[in-house]
Amino acid sequence: MTLDPSSILADLATAGRTLAFCDETDITHDATATIRARIHLMGALVMPSDHYGGMRDTLDDWRATHALPEVHANEVVTPGTKSAWRTIDRAIRERTFALACDLAARVGHSIAYVHIPKSQYDDMRDGLFAKGLPGSHKAGVKRVFAASILDRLPGSGPAVLVMDRDKPGKAPTLTPMAGGNFLIGGGAVRADSASVAGLQVADAALYAIGRYLRRRDGIVAGQADAFDEIAMTMLAAMTGRIESLLTEAGEHG
Repeated sequence: MTLDPSSILADLATAGRTLAFCDETDITHDATATIRARIHLMGALVMPSDHYGGMRDTLDDWRATHALPEVHANEVVTPGTKSAWRTIDRAIRERTFALACDLAARVGHSIAYVHIPKSQYDDMRDGLFAKGLPGSHKAGVKRVFAASILDRLPGSGPAVLVMDRDKPGKAPTLTPMAGGNFLIGGGAVRADSASVAGLQVADAALYAIGRYLRRRDGIVAGQADAFDEIAMTMLAAMTGRIESLLTEAGEHG
């Protein structure tokens, strides 16, 4: 029987499951003194379903209290001219980012990720790993991540894999995944992040990682702002729980 993806999302707080909320971000565009150019990251905030209800309610209550739109970290921190966050006081934006990052650190079992620079991906496609890799760098990172995350989740009971969909849609969809028999529904649920608190918290966590890496040189030079401090606080709290899916033993960061 094929489960309806909407019903899977409605039951995310059912106890005894592992939840993985997945999102992607560009870590860099240009190279810096300490990091390569054009690094794309796909990652997942992995957490026990027992904690989901409390996390969701905390975020939803905060948004309702302050009449806030979807928590999309890049807009919260640097709202563009057309962003709904543009008119929101900076203090509220800082507290929102801090709340989302704190929730990630409190409920997250781990942040599992794949990040590949464009130059390295091109080398992979030209070498032994070329078979089956798409031409698009970002599509390739997604492909590697999807194959790798499945290897990390089995053995922890039934799991739900939720991915932020590329474009907004009217309803969530379910994409079957080879080897995903242990997943509720047998594949990845793709949904709009605006309707899934777990995706918004995962987005904040991944943005925090990227922000620190992009701004590390300035931070070391004493130029950290409040958003940098929030990102560093989350990273410190997640010490030992941030893991690359491309290391053999799941090396922790």
